[in-house]
Amino acid sequence: MPWAYLPHSAKVDFALLIAGIKPNLRVILDHPAEVYSPLKNLLKSHIVHNHNDVLYIADNLEVVRKLVKIDNDHMPHEIEFGCLLGYPKCCSEKIKVIGESDIDTYNDDFNQKVERFSLLDISLYNHGIGLISHVPCSIDCEPSLRQAHQFYQSLRITVGSKKFCVWRNEIINYFSQNEYNHPYKIEKVFRR
Repeated sequence: MPWAYLPHSAKVDFALLIAGIKPNLRVILDHPAEVYSPLKNLLKSHIVHNHNDVLYIADNLEVVRKLVKIDNDHMPHEIEFGCLLGYPKCCSEKIKVIGESDIDTYNDDFNQKVERFSLLDISLYNHGIGLISHVPCSIDCEPSLRQAHQFYQSLRITVGSKKFCVWRNEIINYFSQNEYNHPYKIEKVFRR
């Protein structure tokens, strides 16, 4: 897998896709030639499409076409596109209010408010450490917490290649620094 040619955040995105938490992917590529063929061979169960150095991955061609069309449309598309990428609707609606051009500013503000090492800590997402791949609508967004919890639990039980295990352990070690991420305490939160 040509990870060196993908943004670090793609590790989180691909793991969420493989875990079945994220239905589709969109990844901006710097080196499409080095990435496209290996990914197409690796992800036999998905359609891998490169359009203008943006990689779209979905389980069928119709969804890929829809992703490309929406992403390249100049009309606002935050809700529909976000939902296709598996983001909770409430989070996509928040991004629509904020505006796509201000996502980075909102992301910075969100990272100032959310507790470090919490399930919704996305401060290191661009470095490949995260449990979700979107900016939540709030620091207590329940759909985002559920996604993060589901991914955290799947990472804890997943066994993979040595390279995958090193990265998986980095994520688990990072998030286990927060005592509230202990599996028992997380389950209590969702039983309220």
